[in-house]
Amino acid sequence: MRDFVRFTFRAVSSQPVQTAAGAAMTVCGVSYQAWLTDLLAQPLPWWAASHATQLAVISVGVLFLTYVFWHQAQSEIGNEDRPNIGAVEAYKAILSRSRRAFELVGKRQEMLNIPVRYAEPFLTNEGIIEARLRARLKDELHDALRQGHVKSWATSGSGGPEKPLDALEWDNMEMEFSDDELYAIPWPFGGDRQISAWQRKPDPRGKIHCYVNVKFSRSNLFREFPLRNWPRRIDYVPLLKDRKDAGQGSQEAL
Repeated sequence: MRDFVRFTFRAVSSQPVQTAAGAAMTVCGVSYQAWLTDLLAQPLPWWAASHATQLAVISVGVLFLTYVFWHQAQSEIGNEDRPNIGAVEAYKAILSRSRRAFELVGKRQEMLNIPVRYAEPFLTNEGIIEARLRARLKDELHDALRQGHVKSWATSGSGGPEKPLDALEWDNMEMEFSDDELYAIPWPFGGDRQISAWQRKPDPRGKIHCYVNVKFSRSNLFREFPLRNWPRRIDYVPLLKDRKDAGQGSQEAL
């Protein structure tokens, strides 16, 4: 129901004149006899008193509204084959507003129980939850890419035009979604906010830079990871421990 309301809002926003005309004709057609009696002199002309005229007015109004929804549906179908959202913006939206993120945090005892290596000794309890959530959503996004549920585009690391990526290519590639990539200062003040695809291998040394500037289709991605209207609430508490606690935590981990 919520998705239908959003779709209706997008349709009305894109075709406001047609929507207003269709709604007005449909409403006027339903109460056709009442307002016509007030406007025209009595007795009413034969064509005005005919139910066929009333049905014609209602039909034209319904056709206008049908066109509005059809036009929006065709527009969104076309957007599924168009790279119109960068991986940085997409991942941040999934992390903060996706229904999946809400579900994982709500069931964190069962679904966020895999530790993040090397990082957790330096994190508070809230920071551990956020780190595990980031790792889990990154893995689920990669799974959706490998299964072909999410389409992707990128530019080859050796140069060339942007091209669609095959789902099988993601078996040997991964995106890191590091803080340097997610929170880089945008051009022209700093680096570009873009995500690269790297060769998938256990040892980070010598990894090959496969693709740069990974993008997705907004409608395709958020059908796989539906969004809520409001972002997830994160308490304003430190995610990192202070130096003393972090040092003790790292010694315990060793």
